[in-house]
Amino acid sequence: MENYGFGSFGILSTIPDLTNELMLYLESYYSPTHREREEYDAEIASFIAFRCLEEYVDPSDIAAAMLTRSATERLNLAYDLMMRHREELNELVKMISDDLYECGDDCKDLW
Repeated sequence: MENYGFGSFGILSTIPDLTNELMLYLESYYSPTHREREEYDAEIASFIAFRCLEEYVDPSDIAAAMLTRSATERLNLAYDLMMRHREELNELVKMISDDLYECGDDCKDLW
């Protein structure tokens, strides 16, 4: 069976939980002044979001996101990619549902 998710990073957790964990880990590397900036949380969250997406999106999408200076823009890009993935999954579900409906009770070859 294929994995239709984003990949293995973050599969057992949420982006906010992973963000909090990474922020705790990075605490000793950044000054309190740096961590108290308004955009710091968004910077870490956008990094986590793209780590979760790295097996789904093209490397060029990740490179473009990392070149974006605004963490808010990176989060919006991640959101757009996640919504694209959701739409693709919905289309796949519809296609398989239609195949199952057409096949009826005799269907054995879809899986």
